[in-house]
Formats: sequence, C-alpha cells, structure tokens
Amino acid sequence: MVQRYRQQAAALLLYQSVLETPISQALLALLEALCHEDSTQCMTAYGVWFRTQAEAQQTWPTHLVQNILLSDNPFSQQAQRYPLPELPAALVTAAGRDLQRLQLLYHCQGQQLSQWVQTVCQIAETPVVWSLAPEVPPVSFPTLPRLAGWACRTRPLLSPPWGRGL
Repeated sequence: MVQRYRQQAAALLLYQSVLETPISQALLALLEALCHEDSTQCMTAYGVWFRTQAEAQQTWPTHLVQNILLSDNPFSQQAQRYPLPELPAALVTAAGRDLQRLQLLYHCQGQQLSQWVQTVCQIAETPVVWSLAPEVPPVSFPTLPRLAGWACRTRPLLSPPWGRGL
C-alpha cells in the first residue's frame, strides 16, 4: 500500500502543487523511508512529518483538502472562465483522475503510518499520531458538471468519490 500511495502522488498531472508544501513533502519523505525499510530513516521522517503538522496546526486530511481548493492549475483556471462543456476533454479527464488520486492520498491516515513505522522500526509502541479535535469529516468532491458553476474553489461537499463522472 505504501508503494501505491507513492505512485498516486507521482502520477498527478495538474495538481502537483498540492504536494509541494512542507507537510506534503514530509509525508512523501516518510513514504519513501517506509519503502526502504530503514528504521532510522523512518523514525526521522515520521518525526519531521509529525512536527510539520504540529507547526501548521493541521492534520494531513485537512491540509490536503485546503491545498486542493487553493490549487492554481490549468483546470482550476479554465473552469473559472469557461463552462465545463467548453473545456478540453483531456483537461477534464486529467483533473478527474488527479482528484481520484488525491482522494486515495487523503485516506493515508496518521494511525496507519504510525503502525507501519512501528513495524519497520520494530518498536514496542506506535509513534504518537498527530491529531486535532474535532477532526474534519470524510470529504469527497461532487462531479465536475456540478462543480463548474461552483468555480471549483469553494468548500468541499460530502459526496463520494472525488473526480468521478468527469
């Protein structure tokens, strides 16, 4: 599963900027360390990921959603200027696939990562999981035809799955 998260991140076509933040980069470094199964590298990467979330006072899911909504990319720019039917089909398809990949990454939860670090590092307890109360409920984006009039930049709606129907 760790490798799948890494592949999904690498496959983004339009929303790469979402993963260029310190929290996102720390998560990607942690996934890399988990793939190499180096205990020192894993513990260090987990510590950096925990600290970056604590400094920002954000959990991974909250951070990811915020950055998706703020992403300035060809799709978000054109969706604000033109009706969805006038957008190039390849652009709409790429945006839909990116949102599906980001939805998978959204489900990369701290508890699971902590357990993987415990396993790789062979430590007695799982590392502390960064959390804030209350936690954001699960988020999904509606289909793009409904998003078009919504300018792709407002609050997320609770309807699965992201990017489907594009």
